[in-house]
Order: sequence, then C-alpha cells, then structure tokens
Amino acid sequence: LPYFIPGILLSVRDEYGKVTSFTYGNSYAATGNTVPYRFPLLTGVQERDNYSPARTFTYAYDTPKHDRAEREFQGFGHVRETDAGGIQTDTYFLQDRPRLGFVDRVEKTNGLTITSSYPNNTSQPYDNPLQSSTRTEAGKQVTTTYTYDNYGNVTQESVSANSGDPNLATQRSFSPNTNQWLVNFPYQETVTMG
Repeated sequence: LPYFIPGILLSVRDEYGKVTSFTYGNSYAATGNTVPYRFPLLTGVQERDNYSPARTFTYAYDTPKHDRAEREFQGFGHVRETDAGGIQTDTYFLQDRPRLGFVDRVEKTNGLTITSSYPNNTSQPYDNPLQSSTRTEAGKQVTTTYTYDNYGNVTQESVSANSGDPNLATQRSFSPNTNQWLVNFPYQETVTMG
C-alpha cells in the first residue's frame, strides 16, 4: 500500500511538461523492529513527458542502522535502484560513526563497479574526505586519488588506468582569504599527462 503523510512531495512538473511522480512505502518493510518508529521511504519514481513511454525507477533498502542511545536513525547500509531498463544499481554505505553515510561501493548489473576509500579519522572534527575512487568496467580499471589542503580543497587529483592510457594529474593552487571566508576558489590549475 502507498504511504502518505501530509506535505509529502508527490509530483513535480517542469516547464516542458515532464511530470515526475514519487511513490512512498512505510519504512517498516525495510527496517522491521530495528527502528522504533516509522517514516516514509521513497520506493518509486516515474517520469512521463508525453513523447516517450513512461520510465519507472524502483528502490529497495536493507541493513538499517539505528542508534538507540542517540535515538536517531542513521541510514541504510544498502540501497538498490532498478531503472526503467531493468539494470540494477546496488549502492553500499559505510555505517561506522565517523564515516556514516559515505558511499563504500557501487555495483551495477551491467558490470560496472566503483569503490571508494576514506580515512578512518575517529577524532573530531571527523575529517574523512574521499582518498581514492576506483572504477572497473569491462576489464579496464581507472583509479583517481585526491589530496586536500587544510580547507578541504582538492589540491591534487591523479588519474591512472591499467589499460595503458596516459595518466593525468591535476594540480590546483588556492589563495585563501580567511578574512572574508573565500577559501575555495582556485587561482591556478595545471593538468599534465604522462
């Protein structure tokens, strides 16, 4: 049965007439007795534009996490999206406190896999930015690694592939103006291939 609460978003129409409709279910189906309260969960999205067949996406959830001491729901460890073509995308999330909700990996039924790596900084302010991301598809693997400055800006981005493609390195320079909190605007970017 559909789940409805007052004020929940049911549909959106854009300026071209495309209508996107949202369907919700009761969270109990995904959380069972692990969460002591219920909330709406997005279970479907349908797009209709009057020019092509309607496209429907469905969502399923499992591995819920609830912190009883903090009395808060902390998300799901796994979400599956099935698109209009039947391709399933499984997204797995980290569930430890400092990295709660970060994407661990994404797997598609068409063979694509994306894995992510984060530090496990357990002391405040829990600064755990993405260290690397690896995309694997059809035997080709591309890894991107990131280096940050003290303001969280990506100062170096390195891309390497196992297929013999040239590696790319992007170097960014920042000149933070802390008096006006302008700390994330690069003034120079250099891309090298090698």
